[in-house]
Amino acid sequence: MIILGSILIGMSKGGLPGTGAITIWLYAQVFGAKASVGILLPVLICADIYAVIVYRRHVDLNMIKRLAPFLVVGTIIGAVLFNWIPADQFKRLIGFLLLVMVAIQLLPNSKSKPKAESKIYCVTNWLIPLSSGICSMLANAGSPILAFYLMIRKLPKLVLLGTYAWLILLSNLTSLPLHFATKSVTLGSLPFSFMLGSITIIGVFIARRIVDFIPQKQFEYFIWTVITLAGINLLS
Repeated sequence: MIILGSILIGMSKGGLPGTGAITIWLYAQVFGAKASVGILLPVLICADIYAVIVYRRHVDLNMIKRLAPFLVVGTIIGAVLFNWIPADQFKRLIGFLLLVMVAIQLLPNSKSKPKAESKIYCVTNWLIPLSSGICSMLANAGSPILAFYLMIRKLPKLVLLGTYAWLILLSNLTSLPLHFATKSVTLGSLPFSFMLGSITIIGVFIARRIVDFIPQKQFEYFIWTVITLAGINLLS
């Protein structure tokens, strides 16, 4: 089950956002909700590195410069909150976050172009990356939030995926020393995590092929249904 979860993480990083959220549920079932966060983080970093390599020629550097500071601040805020939440509540929080991801995904897409001068749009520019950083630190669950933001900015598909890979890698690298400080990641757990991380390369390349040959929307409808069921299970 955890090997399947690692492959799904790779698929999520390789261009099929949403599949990785299933791994959050799988790892929480095997290791416990809070312990799974520290075990999963190095796995995510490995997959991020593979994704950055695959999409290295497709990056919006201006977008990275604009969002990166808020991601880092959000990650630090998440570290402050990390030890304040008991394990049982943390499990329910992960379930809640998964359901929020589904709700975000089902929001109707606006047909009008976002206006930079709009107050709501300006708030979104910092609130979404800030929230993504917090969720990444608390539950490794910030990726779909950030992916949603990049989607509404209407970036070309490959540029979206490349920019997404770099931003998530930055967020996860920032959170790694913070997880060491909270003892959710230890030197003893790293070899096991990196072993699972090496498997994610399979999922990255599978997803890269799927992105080219299978309509992504149809695949995502199924994935978000599975995520909904996983979130309900964690809330129970």
